[in-house]
Amino acid sequence: MTDFLAVLDRVVATHLVVSVPFALVLVAALASGARAATRTSLAAVLAAATLLPWALPVLDDPASQLAQILNAARGPLLPTSLVAPTAAGDATTTTALAYLLWLAGSVLATAWLLLGFGAARRRLRAMPQAPEPLRTEVRRAASTLGVAAPDVRLSPTPCSPAVVCAPQATLVLPGALWPSLLPDAREGLLLHELAHLRRHDPLLRAITALACLAAWWNPLVWYLRYVVRSSGEDAADDWVVHLRPDAPAAFGQGLLATQRHLLGAKRASAPAGTAALSAPARHLRARLQRLFSATPPRSSGTGRALLIATGAGAIALSWTAVQCTAEPIPSRTTRAATDLRRSIARWLLRFDADVRPELLPYHMTQLRTALDAEERRRAADAVGNLLDDGAPALPALLDAMADDPSPSVRREAVDAIGRIGPSIAERARPHLLHTLATDPAPRVRREVVDVLGRLDDGGS
Repeated sequence: MTDFLAVLDRVVATHLVVSVPFALVLVAALASGARAATRTSLAAVLAAATLLPWALPVLDDPASQLAQILNAARGPLLPTSLVAPTAAGDATTTTALAYLLWLAGSVLATAWLLLGFGAARRRLRAMPQAPEPLRTEVRRAASTLGVAAPDVRLSPTPCSPAVVCAPQATLVLPGALWPSLLPDAREGLLLHELAHLRRHDPLLRAITALACLAAWWNPLVWYLRYVVRSSGEDAADDWVVHLRPDAPAAFGQGLLATQRHLLGAKRASAPAGTAALSAPARHLRARLQRLFSATPPRSSGTGRALLIATGAGAIALSWTAVQCTAEPIPSRTTRAATDLRRSIARWLLRFDADVRPELLPYHMTQLRTALDAEERRRAADAVGNLLDDGAPALPALLDAMADDPSPSVRREAVDAIGRIGPSIAERARPHLLHTLATDPAPRVRREVVDVLGRLDDGGS
């Protein structure tokens, strides 16, 4: 549970770091008039980058200087840890409720998506197969685009043509409207829907949907989803004009006929899972105007360079944010092996002739007054080796953990507190939590996480 909460903390911090640069890149691309294909791919890349904090590994002590710079610059805007120090050493109520709300929202959204997915599959299975002449027409259009022909179903309820992946690709056509359309209009609508498969739009939309489920509280991911959907429609229109440059008017007539079909029905949209993928009616005018000035359907060389640069920059920025705002989370196997080694070391130390409790006052003096950082570190280590006999040195260890300028000494003080015994570590919990929230050195914070983890697990 502690590991999962640390991941949530990492995701929040990273989203706060990357959201502004990602938004600026997207706004610049939209304002510069980038092609629809470029806008769609760019938004999908940025949405995928928001998922990186869940998967990127956290190294032991990466770029310490960079981490210190970012920690000094981020101020109160970024959380340094999930917990905030309180008198009882517990997480603040506000933080706990915020994470609970996040998880509840993600669970509800995921459940809603799964229910809709199941309903879509049931409706698709209930729809009749298209007749063979129509399936032949679809295969001909798919061959033109170079994609595999999907399954074709006729919807008994009003809907616009749509490609539904649940999970196999299925083309849903309005059964009442389709026979009344002119051949050129039918071909344009088919090319448009199949262009979504050529462009892998279902995959891009799945990526943005996953980003919205994982971070539904971030308005940026919802805007990325909107861009992927709206620009994806424009890019599919570009494919129609590219393949049939002499028939934009016929395709436009098909769009108008579809809108009249939907507006004349009792319900203005199809049931969940077979809803129209086309833009709402209020965008139809702008969409029809684009048909006569459509750009090439593929990204230009400049657009591809922008995508590569954006992808590389997003990965680098997310990785840096993860390393500098999160705590390393050791695996269960690593933690178990570390606990075993610590237990054996504690047992062996009891028989070590060099461990002399009578030297405790000397070690405490060295820890407080030695000028050399290595001498102070060795003093903290010696106190930890005394185990239960080192308990009187807790005030000196707490002072070193809080105020010593050397990260090595602070880390050794934390380790010594954990080695002396669980009762001492429990007494020091508020101080450990404060160090976890404020210390700029990742290796010190990792040691605190390790000590607290062993304390919560009841280990030695």
